[in-house]
Amino acid sequence: PAQGFHVDGTDEGLINAFVPLVDVNEDNGTQIEPGSHAPVDFAFAPLPCRPPTTPRVPAGGILLLDYRTRHRGLANQTSVTRPLGYIVLAGREGLRDTNFPDDR
Repeated sequence: PAQGFHVDGTDEGLINAFVPLVDVNEDNGTQIEPGSHAPVDFAFAPLPCRPPTTPRVPAGGILLLDYRTRHRGLANQTSVTRPLGYIVLAGREGLRDTNFPDDR
């Protein structure tokens, strides 16, 4: 099933990097709400800032999102598994205990 829209956090200075290992699109990709990363006060609002969009990303491509961008993984409607690499990029100002606690 598809995930609900969510943000990964509300701190500034962090970037999510998604690297799909198969082509992703409307049938198996990630849907985002453009512009939803700002203002932060609306990060968990029920209505999108702009209509959601699903970027097409080829295998080995990269999708970069502000950590605060509302997004969701769509249900995989293909017969192919959907492996991907995921990393959070941060400058020194982005490394906070709330995002990277010592007990994890």
